Amino acid sequence: MDNLYWILWCVLGAALIVAEVFTAGFVLLWFGIGALAAAFAGIIGINNLGIQFIIFALVSIGLTAASRTIFVNYFSREKTGDSLRTGVDSLPGKIGTVVSSSRGAMQEGALKELNLIIKADVQGSVEAAEGELQKVSHPEVQVRVIHSGVGGITASDINLAAASNAIVVGFNVRPNAEARALAAREGVEIRTYRVIYQLTEDIEQALVGMLKPVETEETLGEAEVRQLFKVSRLGTIAGCMVTSGVIRRGAQARVIRDGTVIQESTITQLKRFKDDAREVAEGFECGILLDGFNDVKEGDVIEAFETRAVERTTLSEPPTAA
Repeated sequence: MDNLYWILWCVLGAALIVAEVFTAGFVLLWFGIGALAAAFAGIIGINNLGIQFIIFALVSIGLTAASRTIFVNYFSREKTGDSLRTGVDSLPGKIGTVVSSSRGAMQEGALKELNLIIKADVQGSVEAAEGELQKVSHPEVQVRVIHSGVGGITASDINLAAASNAIVVGFNVRPNAEARALAAREGVEIRTYRVIYQLTEDIEQALVGMLKPVETEETLGEAEVRQLFKVSRLGTIAGCMVTSGVIRRGAQARVIRDGTVIQESTITQLKRFKDDAREVAEGFECGILLDGFNDVKEGDVIEAFETRAVERTTLSEPPTAA
């Protein structure tokens, strides 16, 4: 009987490999190869069933682990340390942002990528989805489809998404139970849709969320230097008259002389007479101390301003300056 064990291993291996064709994954394939390895052991004379099972287990588990390592190593260059991956949600809605960039592209101004895996019910749907996504573009961000195919969302799709930091998108397909459980463990986001425009709207919103904020400048006010005061251990305090807007302590400031900006600094101290002030309005006198700059002269204009980071709301807004 021992001599016939290899036949059973052959049958098991063949069955697993055939089943793999219909599941579109890798796990059954590796276990099928493991069974064939056990069968080969029987053929060459290792007839102990326990040893054959150990060979089956080692080969199957080893191949599974190796394939996962290959995925991780291959796609690790696409990962970024501060990427976000939200939990599984199969209902239509706004996609969570998953930013992916190569190690060499993590510098300022680098192109950011949103990695996607697309699964659909028919090839025509896959092509339609990819075609629409190609129309969504911006100089700072882009969509990258790392894999697409026909059929339900499987565990192999989740493994690939986990390795490449991608979102799995299903069009008229659903994830099976194994894929859902694996996605929950790996923190991979699954989104399913029934109409193309919902997919493209969500992707556009995800890309907008990846855009760098636009820095805008707001002028607060101007003050004319009327008199200078030298203060030991502090420097030169400019006695000013606020001619427009307000001057605010802590604001950024430009020193303008004869229409030319000669220095940019920060207002470190602002006084009304001898008292500290948070801000001084138009028509009032004040004393201004600039950070690290004492070469102020009578007649100079000190312009106070603030810069703010404004989140962009559409892809049509201009890119940030490099």
